[in-house]
Order: sequence, then C-alpha cells, then structure tokens
Amino acid sequence: NILSKDPRTLLKTPRTLRVKKISSGLYYYFGIESSLNTLVTKQRIKIHANQDIDLTVNIDGLPISKSTNSAFWPILCSLKSLSTLKRKVFLVALFHGHGKPNPHEFLSDFIDECTQLSCNGITIDSIRYNFKVSMLICDTPAKSLVLAIKGHSGYYSCPKCTIAGDMYHNVMCFIETDCTKRTDISFRNEEQPEHHVGSSSFLNLPNFDMINNVPVDYMHALLLGSCKRLLCHNRYGLIFGKPPHKLCARDVQNLSQRLLRLNKYIPCEFSRKTRSIEECKRFKATEFRFFLLYSGPLVLTKILPVSKYHNFLTLSVASLILISPRHATFETTVSYAEELLKCFIRNPDFISHSVRCLIHLGDCVRLFGPLDNTSAFEFENYLQMLKHLIRKHNQPLQQVIRRTYEEQHLFESKSTVQCSTNSMQFLMPHYQGPLINGCTPPQYKKNKTTDYCINITKKADRFVETNDGTLVEYY
Repeated sequence: NILSKDPRTLLKTPRTLRVKKISSGLYYYFGIESSLNTLVTKQRIKIHANQDIDLTVNIDGLPISKSTNSAFWPILCSLKSLSTLKRKVFLVALFHGHGKPNPHEFLSDFIDECTQLSCNGITIDSIRYNFKVSMLICDTPAKSLVLAIKGHSGYYSCPKCTIAGDMYHNVMCFIETDCTKRTDISFRNEEQPEHHVGSSSFLNLPNFDMINNVPVDYMHALLLGSCKRLLCHNRYGLIFGKPPHKLCARDVQNLSQRLLRLNKYIPCEFSRKTRSIEECKRFKATEFRFFLLYSGPLVLTKILPVSKYHNFLTLSVASLILISPRHATFETTVSYAEELLKCFIRNPDFISHSVRCLIHLGDCVRLFGPLDNTSAFEFENYLQMLKHLIRKHNQPLQQVIRRTYEEQHLFESKSTVQCSTNSMQFLMPHYQGPLINGCTPPQYKKNKTTDYCINITKKADRFVETNDGTLVEYY
C-alpha cells in the first residue's frame, strides 16, 4: 500500500496539458521566469543580488522524422552572463508541425514576457534582477524566419551589410568586401526594402538592437559553412571538387592516414577523434573545428600546393585569433584577423552567403568577446537531447512536455554545479613510485578539474603547458 500503482505518480507527470493550436501545428509555452527558477533551484545556484540577467536566445528547426516533414521548433535560452550557468540550456517554448510556424504566433508569448520582464525585472528565488535579451543566435534559415528577412539565396540577404549578390553557376555569391553596414535604425526604417519580407516580432522587444544583438554564429558560418565548403564543394572542394582543385586519390589517402595517426595524441578535452578525410561530408562541427585549428595546418603540409596551403592558413590563423580568449581581446589582432578573412577569396561562386558572413565575425568579437561566446554549440547539443525524449510516433509534442516536467520534479541533479572553479578530483590511486620528503601515499594517476584532465596512463593526456610556454610531461 506504500508504493504507487503507477510510476507517473512519483514522477508527477501532468495529467492535462494546455497545448495551443496555431496555424500550422501545436505549440506550448513553458515561460522564461518559471523555467529559470526551476533551473536555479535544481542546480542550487546562488546569484548575486547586483547581477543582471542577460538572456541568450536560440531558435532552430529540428526534424524528428525521416519519412515526413514533422519537426520541432523550440525556443531555447541560456545565461551566458553567469559563469555557473553559461553552458546550461533551458526550454522556453516548443512548436510541433509539418512546416515552419507562423513567426508572429510562435513568438507572441515569448515577446510579451520578455517585454514585461525588461520593464519590471525578473524574480528569481524571491530576489528581483534587471533583465534583458542580449543575443539572438540562429542559423540562416531560422534567422530569416524570425527577423522577416531574405534567406541565403536572396540578392540582399546579408544580415550585416547592404551588399547585393550576383548569380554565378546557380550560386548566389557576394564578391565585394567593403559595403555599407546595417544599423538598428536602418533596419527598423527598412532603408533597403529588398532585404525585408515582413515585420519581425523582435522589433517590439525593448532595448534590442536588430543588428548588433544578432551575432553571426561561427558554428554554422565558419565550420559547417566555409570549412565544409573548402573540402566538399562540388567544384572547388579539395576532396569532392573537380581538377585542378581536387586532390588526387593518392594524396587523399595520404591525408586520411595522417589524420588517423593523430588519434593517439589527441587529449580527452576534444570531444571527437579524427577520422578519414573521405568522410568529411558527414563531419560534425567539432570535427571541422579540430581540422581547421589543429590538424589541418599539420596534415596538409606538402600535400597541398604552396598557394592553396597559404590560403588555408589564412582561414586557420584568422579563426584561431577570433576563437582564442587570449588574442580576441586585442583590437590589433582582431583587425589582423579581419584582413586575413578578406584575403580568403577564391573564385566568385565559392563566396556564398556563409563565406561572406566571415568578414563580419570581427565585429561580433568586438561586441561579445571570443566566438565561443556567441556560438550555438550548447544549443545544438540540447536539440539532440530533446529528440531523445520522444518514445513513439504519436503526439511528440505532448511527450516532450511531460518528460520535461518529470525531469523538473525529480530529485536534485547529481551534476550539481560546484561553487569553486578550482575544484579538483584525484582519481586512480596507486602506491608505486618514489615519494619526496613530507609526502605520504596514496599517489594518483589522474587529476581532473572543470577545465582540464591529466592522466599519466595515456600519452595524449600527460602533457601540460605552463604560463611561460614550457612543456611539462607527467609520469
């Protein structure tokens, strides 16, 4: 008699859901304030009373079926202004349908709550904080939907400047490098009518700059856009292009072997190991990032002709500068990276919408710091988790809503955020080897912190670099 007859009693699964029907599907709104309070309570986070709540918003489409057009369109948020919650993503709204949602119906509740919170503040754990939406991070299709602007195939589709595109070999290309930049005022006044396809709901958001608060996401523009295009373009790609741009079969095989030999030297901080370059069409964004910043400059040596190798290095060095927290803080290095990106020019039909957006990355770095501050990586990871909440084909929206509320009512998270950023874990104890005077066993083979991991049992994880540039190997 003590135990419940059904697990849904313990999970506190909601019995009824107020799902709203909009033009092309079903929609549910969780709310910003309620979701954020749940997240803070679950993670046991204490926010300083004088801390501002700067919300980062992501909107994207998520196909959930290969045989139909069924898809989710979630509104995801994070607090990049709080170091303890910087990588935590929470769900604010969710749409399901067989097409794109009507942007005004889809964003109505979100914009209304953001407006109310911006004017009156947000209450978290009985304390009121100042609130604002600081960033909207989207890929190009989602950005064109919510901002009511032309998509990547439009002649006036660049979100940052007024350049007019040209059609080359059925590709919309943007050749000029110096054009008038858009401003919040010019956007609101629709000074270039060809850029707009309607009125955006974000125009009603207080203190929101329609240009500066919508940064270029380097995950889509640089990694899945330009870097993938460099390797996989059907004309100029190094792997899947056409001669004389395409590498010969022997060089491709040599390149793949070099990449595979690197695997045993890649530290555990990298989420993925390298694989054959012939699989580059299926590479994830993290794999393109590793190739662009680390392995590419090494494995392409003496395989690419000197001119093409130098062209690749211009993109690699510029990306490294803009991603690095050390180099992205200096105006001289950011300006140098911008000049390098302008030099990364190939034939006209290579300069697509994503390649064009590269020259605007410098402005985003000046506003928000290193590119990882404005990337969609954590949001993309959350999308995959969202997809795994579906158990059957019927009523996918209701399933995700119930799983979300069940998770909120579960016992406190095991992965509680530590208050100290210097917390360490010493793992794999042993009693081998000598000890210096004053030290007592046990010794440990593994040292893990929130920023790095040292493991003397693996060659890839036993090296560190000190602040003065000295390399140290642990035994």
